[in-house]
Amino acid sequence: MEKVKAMIPDHLTLMIAASGSHDLSVTGSALFDYLYSSQQFHQIVKQLSDPDATTCGKDQVAASQRKNDGNAAFAQGDCRHALSCYTQALRCIPLSSEKFDKTMVAALHFNRASALRKMGMLKESIRDCRRAIKLHPSHSKAWYCKGQANANLNNFEDAINDMHTALAYEESSLGKKQIRFELESIMKRYKRAEGEIKCWQTIDQDDLHIGDNNIGLPEVAEVRIVSTEDRGREVQAKNIILPGDLVLREEPYVAVILKPFRDTNCHFCFRGLPGDPVPCEFCAIPLYCSESCREHAGGSLYGCKPSKNITEQISDGSHDEIGALCLSENDLCKISQVDAKSRDWSEHKHECGGMSWAAVLPTEVILAARMFIKSMEKKSNGYFHDRSTSTKLCHHYEKMQPQDKLELHVLAIVLACCLQASIPGMFQLTGTSISE
Repeated sequence: MEKVKAMIPDHLTLMIAASGSHDLSVTGSALFDYLYSSQQFHQIVKQLSDPDATTCGKDQVAASQRKNDGNAAFAQGDCRHALSCYTQALRCIPLSSEKFDKTMVAALHFNRASALRKMGMLKESIRDCRRAIKLHPSHSKAWYCKGQANANLNNFEDAINDMHTALAYEESSLGKKQIRFELESIMKRYKRAEGEIKCWQTIDQDDLHIGDNNIGLPEVAEVRIVSTEDRGREVQAKNIILPGDLVLREEPYVAVILKPFRDTNCHFCFRGLPGDPVPCEFCAIPLYCSESCREHAGGSLYGCKPSKNITEQISDGSHDEIGALCLSENDLCKISQVDAKSRDWSEHKHECGGMSWAAVLPTEVILAARMFIKSMEKKSNGYFHDRSTSTKLCHHYEKMQPQDKLELHVLAIVLACCLQASIPGMFQLTGTSISE
């Protein structure tokens, strides 16, 4: 933003430095009118909001290069690097219906499944095999890999079924011979296991089929709200509350993942990514732990449901906790967990499409954008829109240093222009909208 600030004349800088919160509409409008007349400013905004001018959009060529890099790493035995390359390829490859290369996406899922199996990440490997099979039902290698992973988990019945299916689809005589050899080996292991009393390691069906995204937050103690003459309105417990029990939980109005965790944690539920993360369908920015989180976040363009040509929804129950920047109804806070079911709007849809502003601008600005868009959506749906909710973000504006006030003005104008490019016609570029 330094280039934009360098363009601002002294009289506007002084006006903003002397302004208060009640002057935001005037100062925002004055600065916007000046910057909007500058070709240099439009060029800066274009770099942030034009998908063709960024590296955040889908790119078939980049995906092919990442796939080749992954194949080379896998051939050399570097499965970890291969896994990273295949994930980046899936992040880059177009997944929309008009540019969807089903064969290549299926191959990427199978290749990643092979790397995951080599690394001992068997559940993740099975999920990626399922994705490949969903796209290419006759993919014999995916059935074979899935059978091997199931066998390694002692899930022999599924493994045998997988091998029989792989054998039916395999066309080469050498491939059939290899599958028969593996099938015989699995059946021998199965027969030995049948005669033994042992605890089998099986796959929880919740790990293979997605339902509700149950994050696993602690139970909230039962409380009731009462009013007394001497103390007024208060909360009373209905049962004994032990030290460490959760008494009250407030879900965030909006939330956004912190930048250091964008490649390691789900962009919706903020938990640690599994070995088989799911990319957004229309841009290369977010990664999700499951198709469910992607759908909740609005990982399809402008809130459309995810394309049915992507695999069935599969989630993993083991995640790590992660901090996220959130805005509750009252204040900004750091939280460790977010209940996915409480966030009933598509928080990513206005950031989607390959524009880089959501990846480049500060996290607090992205948070403010989500709050602004959500309030606009609620207003358009007939909900009461209290502007004081927005202005609480700058309740200490008068105490800010002049350079911080100028920074806020510049970021607000740049963000407003980027949002206007993302969702044309949703709001007017005015001093009022900029002040919000």
